[in-house]
Amino acid sequence: MYLALMHKRITLFTLGIAFLGCSAPESSPDRTEALPEPTVSTDPVEGTFCFLKALNKDSTFVKLTVQGDSVLGSMRWRPWEKDGATGSLSGLRNAEGELELIYDYMIEGQHQTETKVMKMEGSLLWIKTGQLVDPNNDGHLHYADVSKATYSEQAVAVQCR
Repeated sequence: MYLALMHKRITLFTLGIAFLGCSAPESSPDRTEALPEPTVSTDPVEGTFCFLKALNKDSTFVKLTVQGDSVLGSMRWRPWEKDGATGSLSGLRNAEGELELIYDYMIEGQHQTETKVMKMEGSLLWIKTGQLVDPNNDGHLHYADVSKATYSEQAVAVQCR
């Protein structure tokens, strides 16, 4: 019985301290304090990241390894009931954080390269799309005008396998 009484007293004492610690600080109700602005990390993101874009039965899977300004990876494009493309990605991350890449792939038995510009933002990978040209007709595609290309495709982060 003595232990039960001591236990109740300790519990009440602890609750009293907790209650007093939770009281609001003294301040004027008319006074408002500005909250600090959120800070955005400018540290470059490094590591291996995987992304998936799935639309209906079409899918694109991108795996990127970023180390410093160097970017290596792979991309698989799988349209439903059509030939897809599988290949490697390599390039650099520029000062704006964009990934300027060359997609080197095989499609319908032909070797091609294609300029790709991507940007990672949170759990999304944005892919720039625009008119592609092959001026020498040699399978090396690049943007007709990269300034007119837009980030209109997005893939979401997935666990790498």
